[in-house]
Amino acid sequence: MNQISMKKLGAENSRLQKKANFKSCSVPDNMRMECLGKIIKAHTISKCLGLSDLAIKGRVLGLPQKPNLFEYHKNGGKLEILEMGVNEASVLQCFCAKHDREIFSPIENEDFIASPEQCFLLAYRALINEWYKSVQVDLADVLSEKMKQKSNEAFHQFICDEIPDYVQETEWKKRDLNHDKDIFDDILINKNFSKIKHYIFMGDRSSDMVCSFTLNPDISFENKEIQNYNSPDYLASVYVNGISCEGNSYVIFSWIDNDYTNKVINNFFGGLRSKDNDTIENDIFEFIIKNSENNFFSIKWYESLNRTQTKYLDAWVQPLSNRKLNNMNHKIRFMGLQKHYLL
Repeated sequence: MNQISMKKLGAENSRLQKKANFKSCSVPDNMRMECLGKIIKAHTISKCLGLSDLAIKGRVLGLPQKPNLFEYHKNGGKLEILEMGVNEASVLQCFCAKHDREIFSPIENEDFIASPEQCFLLAYRALINEWYKSVQVDLADVLSEKMKQKSNEAFHQFICDEIPDYVQETEWKKRDLNHDKDIFDDILINKNFSKIKHYIFMGDRSSDMVCSFTLNPDISFENKEIQNYNSPDYLASVYVNGISCEGNSYVIFSWIDNDYTNKVINNFFGGLRSKDNDTIENDIFEFIIKNSENNFFSIKWYESLNRTQTKYLDAWVQPLSNRKLNNMNHKIRFMGLQKHYLL
């Protein structure tokens, strides 16, 4: 990379780093007057719901928490799973101290029983994680869609020339996130938790992975198209959380309860829920890794994977436009799935 390109890369990296440090409380507008205390580094995955349990001497594995284009350049446009402190994992500066404490108290300070309120708050955090980054004009999704099959040289050119451009798909995504946040904010204020549906997969041991993310699913677990990213129409979202508590693990899929979204989610699951538990856990793991960057793993668990499994995992975390599942038995287990049900 020549000196001019490096200078452009440096300028773009500084811009992204600045955005990553943006601070704002993400509560509904009519609650902002109640903000108290500084904007804190809030965990999008609770330490008490599995993140701390994963840690060995306070360390976990995950993807980089802030965009660093110099590291992308150094690694040829590839992401690397890194070791980090648990206090650095899954944090955003998106709530003031008062609202983070008060809103999420039912999942931070009460026994987790997968109640409608607790599952809603997990989904709310997943939504805020994505909505908050979209407000900063986060460009990770643009990278994900553009980087497939790009050579190292092409990646450099893309970073320098194409990232600053807005794309229509990003604007549609922000529109849809704002729409969904309005619904979630209303539910939060009025405590109408029945307006969100949840499908819960539960395991009989602590999880080796935790996650929290929002997705507009375009393909199902059976690799059938269910929504079109290139369409200007509203796209339904699913909010996914992987946690563990009191020796049990949970992967919870949540969505807004309306006719359109219910149809999308039914098509999204397809025949997954009728399969045996090993196959379901197998497919859920691959789905999460291919669709989320907000995942964290146990170091001991990662080291226990064989060479082929590690190769799969390292490949699946890369930003790919093709998120189809391989529908193969990779035998990577993380939760000991025992049962699943609709809430």
